[in-house]
Amino acid sequence: MKKVFLPIISLFMIIILCGSVKTSAKDNSYVKTCREYTDGIIEHEMSLTGTDSIEAWISKALAEDIGGTAEWYMLGLLQYPYASGKEAAGIEKGAGKYRSALENYVASKDIKGGSVRLKFALLLIASGSDSAFISEVLDDGTIGSQGIMSYVFGLHILNNGYESDSISLENLLTNLMEKQHEDGGWSISGGYGDVDVTAMTLTALAPYSDPETCKQRGLDADLISESISAGINFLSEKQLEDGDYQSYGARNAESTAQVITALSALGIDCAGDSRFIKNGNTPIDGLSLYRKNNGSFSHKLDDSENATATVQTFYSLVAYERFASGKGSLFLIKNPAVKDGEIEDSGEIPGTKETGGITEEGKAEETKEIPETGETEESEESEKTEETVGITEEGETEETKEIPEAGETEDTGEIPEIEENEETGKTGKTQETGKTRETDKAKMSAKAENNGNKPLGYKLYAIIAILAVSAFVCALLALLKKHRKNILFTLIVTAAAILFVIFTDFASTKDYYGGAERNNYSPDGMINVQNDNVPDPEADGIKVDISSCKVSMSIRCDIIKDRTDNKYIPADGCILDDTDFEIHDGDTAYDVLVRAAREYGISVDHKGSGEMIYISGINYLYELDYGDLSGWVYKVNGKLPSVGCAAYKLEPQDRVEWCYTLDLGNDTFGN
Repeated sequence: MKKVFLPIISLFMIIILCGSVKTSAKDNSYVKTCREYTDGIIEHEMSLTGTDSIEAWISKALAEDIGGTAEWYMLGLLQYPYASGKEAAGIEKGAGKYRSALENYVASKDIKGGSVRLKFALLLIASGSDSAFISEVLDDGTIGSQGIMSYVFGLHILNNGYESDSISLENLLTNLMEKQHEDGGWSISGGYGDVDVTAMTLTALAPYSDPETCKQRGLDADLISESISAGINFLSEKQLEDGDYQSYGARNAESTAQVITALSALGIDCAGDSRFIKNGNTPIDGLSLYRKNNGSFSHKLDDSENATATVQTFYSLVAYERFASGKGSLFLIKNPAVKDGEIEDSGEIPGTKETGGITEEGKAEETKEIPETGETEESEESEKTEETVGITEEGETEETKEIPEAGETEDTGEIPEIEENEETGKTGKTQETGKTRETDKAKMSAKAENNGNKPLGYKLYAIIAILAVSAFVCALLALLKKHRKNILFTLIVTAAAILFVIFTDFASTKDYYGGAERNNYSPDGMINVQNDNVPDPEADGIKVDISSCKVSMSIRCDIIKDRTDNKYIPADGCILDDTDFEIHDGDTAYDVLVRAAREYGISVDHKGSGEMIYISGINYLYELDYGDLSGWVYKVNGKLPSVGCAAYKLEPQDRVEWCYTLDLGNDTFGN
């Protein structure tokens, strides 16, 4: 019997050992992957800037890029857990020059955006500065002045032992938790959570996942734990099958990077926790999909490299490396333990005492996980959740269609067809509003009626030309005594060409956008509605005022008009004053912007395609020109939609405003 059982037992032990080695190797491989990626990004950035050392890169490039991507590279470098020897010395020397450059920058600039001011204060702290700007930002009411992100950055500073005269830690935490939506997430606007904002909020809340820390600060540990747990569940449910994430229907690297940063701060191994492994893929696997051959990262799949995606990936991987090596959160500078408002470098991080990181062998140490809301045990797979797009007139968000599966097109994957538009509750379909609007069927009839009365124009000449060429070819084939099949083929091609001419319309920009024929506008400025199923306008006198089929649009950059001598920025900040534009069924905010650009000679630059078009520049004023939260946003009837401009279908009388922002749109209200 021993001869039988001994081989079986030995084989069983070998299988167990092999499985253990495989798991350990897998865990260790993620740490190695992160180090490979971070090193690759550093090498890529040094190559781009023509520098040959980290010190030179910081001194010559990052110190001259204040307000761009420099701050986040510096945070990652200053918190890089594996820097040693010459590399560590280079970071230290370069950091001194960056610190001086940042101090000069904040002293000489009139920085308005709340989140931007707090970001600079945080980087001053990280670089070892004692600038008066830090206390100024903490005490002048900047925290919470411009929405959720100013609370998040403010909390990061308080987490590092600083105090604010304008808001207490307890009130700040209360404000943040009150902004949490029912789905467990947070967002800048709207009523449903956004992956990026949720992850950034959880990163700031991470120190208070430790009940002992809450007790020391006199905070309600249960309430905070419940809030954090709901946020974690939200992120788990939003993860795609490839391990990555999407925001507003668009799969992207930045959302995935923010999740890695948050989980690392919370002491959750994103490469080992079953809640964040979908179809065998972790967030790090998902992020790898966006890596380019030169070491940089793209915003979306199979796109060119992107500076924002690359820098966010960099510090997210540093965050994971800190977790793996037991160093704690990326945003806790030098691992301070908060105690009575003073910073003590104890090496212990509030809220992560039970997180041991990953051992040298690559095996993740035991981590006490935050329980999921309403559950006693975690499940490996989250049910696919529904994407949120609309807000009713009462302000309540409504669910629409499910998030597209990984692999579908975007500007990654197309947003599901929007049934309701953000903040207004308006559907993309035609709604009846009495006699001042045509029904869908009436519009179709009007178009058909118009086409029937329209002169043949170029089409008649095109058809004659096609028939003439066809006759010549057939005659030539007959003369040469070619097979009948050749003549038959010619006739088929002729028929196809004629059909193409009949069913297509070519028009100049002027005719397409403003031509009366296209919209059946009559000379008296009214739209005649004719259809068998609606009253005849001549018989019943029913007309639709053309003004009811117009929207107004303006383009402004008031917030920076006094900060630059850029010749493209008007003195009054007005690029285009309120101007009326005629709209057609299905026109979007993007359609009207393009129309304005063509009619008034305004430059417009965009990224992406389809419904995922993103406006990166207007009138030679671009995103990130004035900070990493700057760029163009649009409002409809005074509210920021939660869908892209190419997905927002306009309705008559809508008021569209394009505004340049320094703080993700939060500073555009009241302009």
